[in-house]
Amino acid sequence: MGFIKDAYTIFRIGARTVSNTYLKSSRPSHVSIAVTNRCNSRCIYCETYLCDFSKELTTQQMISIIDEISRDGSCYITLTGGEPFMRQDIFDIIKHCYKRNLIVNIPTNGLKIHNFNAGQINTIVKCVRNIQLSIDSADTKENDFIRGVDGSLDLAIQGVKRLKDGGFDKIGILTVISRYNYKKLKGLLYLTRDLGLKRIRFQPVGINSNYPSIAPLKDKREVLIRGKQIDELRDTLSEYIRLENRLGLTTNLKFLKTWIGPYFKFIESEKFFMKEVNRCFRCIYPATALFIDSNGRLQPCQFLNNVGSGLKEVVYNWRHNKKLNEIRKSLKKGNFFQECRRCMCTFEFSSTYQPFSKSQPPLLISKVRQKIKDS
Repeated sequence: MGFIKDAYTIFRIGARTVSNTYLKSSRPSHVSIAVTNRCNSRCIYCETYLCDFSKELTTQQMISIIDEISRDGSCYITLTGGEPFMRQDIFDIIKHCYKRNLIVNIPTNGLKIHNFNAGQINTIVKCVRNIQLSIDSADTKENDFIRGVDGSLDLAIQGVKRLKDGGFDKIGILTVISRYNYKKLKGLLYLTRDLGLKRIRFQPVGINSNYPSIAPLKDKREVLIRGKQIDELRDTLSEYIRLENRLGLTTNLKFLKTWIGPYFKFIESEKFFMKEVNRCFRCIYPATALFIDSNGRLQPCQFLNNVGSGLKEVVYNWRHNKKLNEIRKSLKKGNFFQECRRCMCTFEFSSTYQPFSKSQPPLLISKVRQKIKDS
């Protein structure tokens, strides 16, 4: 039954995404809400600690947005941050999403999970479909350095065990690849296997600010992979792909290998790496996904500035917002913005659900095939 639900979810999101992109449906296929910008990590590549925390959405505002999203037929919601579990009312929000038949995904650093009580764990088991837990190295000192918290790896591992002991196993690892860890990704594959998990995703570090209203960290470029390091990374990815198969894991390494080289090669130039990978690439994220920041403002995506309030008639505003529609038209023509040069987040999303790509087959089918293989 788990496979059937997952496959159905993929097709449901995919069908809605295609409908939005080509038939101009009025409903987003996926909703992301930054429930807070507060975080108990201080990662070397993140600006979250510079954010203004004084205007975050109230519980009632969150509930109102969730009600409207569900009434309009959206199915999949990511409660992101910051660190989502820093909100005191996060479990009330999770329960309300479940009550409104929304499929809930939560990315987290995992630092608080080991202290969750039985009731909180039961809420996760009942109401959450997936948790993505951030770990950047299987080496304790290295992970603590990258994530800016002593004991971060041990706490994350304790969090995984707490969830699994409570009956929740829909856990995946998310790793940001930088010059500090690219030679040691093998350890993360083994760690994933040793924790009894099946999924780990990798994404390259970016140099855009994670918050459009805040300037990027001054030393953010120091985490990039450059020159010969790029070739080293691509060579080792082939080894990691073979290891992935031996360990019975599901990763995005095969697809990542096709574009991570151009990404790091061109990220500091005026070129758009996605056009080096796929001349026909179009970013469909703003046309298919709804993103609300922690202050209740609509954003086209994580890296582009907000286009207005999302507190009232959020889905209607998402479809009819003038600024957002201008952005969609520009992207549909292949006219990217400067922030797009350094974006990695929506590239995989758009490639997955862009069914008429001329240079590569849609990844939607391959994802379902992988689900069948894993079942």
